Amino acid sequence: MSYQEILAELKTLSVSEQLSLIQKLVELVKDDLVVSDKKDEVITANDRASAIERLRGVIKPEGPMLTDEDADRLRLEYLQEKYK
Repeated sequence: MSYQEILAELKTLSVSEQLSLIQKLVELVKDDLVVSDKKDEVITANDRASAIERLRGVIKPEGPMLTDEDADRLRLEYLQEKYK
């Protein structure tokens, strides 16, 4: 169906059917688009997913992850040094 055919068909629908169709269209487009904070800049969901994939591993530590006990010990040592 062409754009013009869709518009012609839309005019034959009742107002409630038109509103229902508009709501469904908005939901479909909303899933595909994320509006940026910058004015008039639109980022697609694919662009966002691609950026996240490229950033994966950026903050990964070089060594093994700290255990909770190690983190607590480091925090305690830091506070002891700070408040000497």
